[in-house]
Amino acid sequence: MLHRTQYPGREPLFHAVGCICWCSGRTLLLQRAADKAYPRKWGFRGGKLEEREQTQSAVIRETYEETGIQLAADELVDLGTFYVVNEHLSFMYSIYYCNLRALPHVTVTLSEHTQYGWFTPEA
Repeated sequence: MLHRTQYPGREPLFHAVGCICWCSGRTLLLQRAADKAYPRKWGFRGGKLEEREQTQSAVIRETYEETGIQLAADELVDLGTFYVVNEHLSFMYSIYYCNLRALPHVTVTLSEHTQYGWFTPEA
């Protein structure tokens, strides 16, 4: 479940970031590798913050590492930080949005993801 405030009794284990990359009415989704957490699930690119890293820097780094897309800080809109809580873990999740002017070339890191696609909200 997604919460706006910390869930009582569930301390976040880590802080992660994600980025909604939007272009021409579609959003970029990546499919996770079979040996990763949430295997074969589709989602936004992102990952855990490194020690002393700010969320904006982390989302720029993670997006580049996972897709080859180089974002600039002034392209990002901070949508807020949420708390993800499920039966296995609890973590903080900071989400950013970026509206790209043209479809960029995407290169997925095969150790992380198996494929990508640009999807409409209806899909």
